[in-house]
Amino acid sequence: MDTRAIVITFVVACCVMVGAFVAHGRLAGTGERPGCISMIAFVIGWLGVLLAVITGLFLLGLRAG
Repeated sequence: MDTRAIVITFVVACCVMVGAFVAHGRLAGTGERPGCISMIAFVIGWLGVLLAVITGLFLLGLRAG
């Protein structure tokens, strides 16, 4: 993979992460217990974090090596 594709993958994962956490914050509201959709957004946010960190570092490591 070229560097541009690696950077695009990393940036898209970061955008998904930020969008999911914003959605979680809006859907959770101020109530005591957040709803199911809010928690799904939270999980998608953490999957975005893992995708960004693991995939980004792995691909950059391959590129550097």
